[in-house]
Amino acid sequence: MEKGFLYDCCICAVNSGFDPMTAEALKKEIISYKLPKGMENQGLSFHRTITLLFPKNGDEAISDEIRSLTSQSRWLVIVCSEQTRAAPVMSRLILFFSELGRKSNILPLLVEGEPSRSFPEPLFEKRTSHWLDEDSVKRSVTETVEPLAVDIRAKNPKASLRLLRQLKVKVVAAMIDVPYDALERRHYKRTRRRLMTAAAILVSVPILAGSFFTYMWWNTKRQMDIAVEKAQISKDLFTKICSEYPERLSHIPSALPVIDEILLDSLEQLKVADSVIFEKLDLDRLLLPDSKDDARSLLVKGMLLRYTGRSEEAESLYEKACQAASYGQTYLDSSLLFLRHTSPEIWPSGLCILSIHENQAQYYGLSAGDIIVSIDNYKFRSMEQFYLYRNSLSSSDTIEITVLHPCEDKLEENKVRIRVEDLNFSMAEM
Repeated sequence: MEKGFLYDCCICAVNSGFDPMTAEALKKEIISYKLPKGMENQGLSFHRTITLLFPKNGDEAISDEIRSLTSQSRWLVIVCSEQTRAAPVMSRLILFFSELGRKSNILPLLVEGEPSRSFPEPLFEKRTSHWLDEDSVKRSVTETVEPLAVDIRAKNPKASLRLLRQLKVKVVAAMIDVPYDALERRHYKRTRRRLMTAAAILVSVPILAGSFFTYMWWNTKRQMDIAVEKAQISKDLFTKICSEYPERLSHIPSALPVIDEILLDSLEQLKVADSVIFEKLDLDRLLLPDSKDDARSLLVKGMLLRYTGRSEEAESLYEKACQAASYGQTYLDSSLLFLRHTSPEIWPSGLCILSIHENQAQYYGLSAGDIIVSIDNYKFRSMEQFYLYRNSLSSSDTIEITVLHPCEDKLEENKVRIRVEDLNFSMAEM
C-alpha cells in the first residue's frame, strides 16, 4: 500500500444523465474486485474508492473540501461525456490534480460521444515535432494527442454497464501498476475456472426446474392454486439450493466462494423486489461473515440481516464493511443509528451522505451523515433504484426528500425541498 494517501481512487462525474450511475457502478466493481491468485501482494492497494458528483452547469471554484479529497487520492478517474467537457469545474479539477504532479494518474472513462467532444480540454496534450526538410530548413508541427482511456461506449446504458464489468480490469491494472495484459490473462483464467465450476454446480438445476415447470403446466385449470403452489415450490427450491449445495460440494474448495457469491446476489435481488419468498428462507449459514468477504459482500450481508429483523447481528458487519471501504466514522455512526432506530417495513433502504458542498449544506440544511430514505415520496429499496428514479425526473424540478438526521443517540425525520440537479452528493448505501 502506498503511504500518504487516504484514498486509492477518486471517481468524478457530472451529476446528469448516465454519468453518476456509471461512477457508482465503477466504484462497486473496484471495491468488490479480488486480484487473481498469485497477484495479491503487488504492493499497491486499489479498494479505497470514493465518488464525487458535480453540477452539470456549475461554474464555481473548487471548494476546499473537494481539494482535500482529491489531493488525498492517488488516482483520479474522470467519467467523460459531452456534459463533462461542458462543465468548467471538471477542467479545473483536472488542472488542480495535474499541478499536484499526478497527471499520469488521471484515467478517463469514456461513456458516450467522440473523444474530441467528451474529454475536457486539459486531458489533451500538445506535442510539437521538429525536423529539417530537404533544403535544411527547420520545420515544426504541433499535434493534439488524446489521452489513453477506458472506452465503455455502447448502444444503451445497460450494455455500457456490462462492458464496464469486463473492462474494470483495465482500471485496476493501472492503479496497481501492472501491465493490463498480465492482469487480464490471470482474470480470464479465473473467470473461466469459475464458470466451469458454476456449470458443474448448476448441472442438476434443470432437473429440479423441469419438475417445477411440469407441475405448473399440469395444473393450469386452477390458476389461483397454482400461484400459491408456485411461491411454495420456489421457496422450497431456493431453500434446497441454499442449504444442500454448499454441503454437497464442500469437497471442492473453489466451488464454495462461487456458490456463495451467486446466492448472495440472488438474495439481494429478492430483497430489492420485496419477494415474499425471501422471508421464508433459512439464511443462517449464508449470512455468516467470512474472512474472505470484501466490503460489498459484508454490506450486502448486513443489509439482508436488517431486512430479516436481525439488526443487532448486522452491526458488526456494517463496522467491518465501513472499515474495508474507508467510508469513515460519520458513515459508521449513522449506519448504527439506522440499524437501531428504523425498520425495513417503514424505510426499506437508506443512502448516507458522505460529503456535501458547503453551499448546498447551508441552503438545504443538510450535512454529512444525514440519511436519505425517500425521494418524491418514493421509498427506494436500493441505491440503483434511487438513481433510476432521480434520473427520470427533470433536473430543474423541485421535489421533496425525506431525511433522517442523526441527533445524539436518535434520528430526527425531516422533509427537505430540493432541486433534482442538486441531488449530487457522494453517498453510500445502508
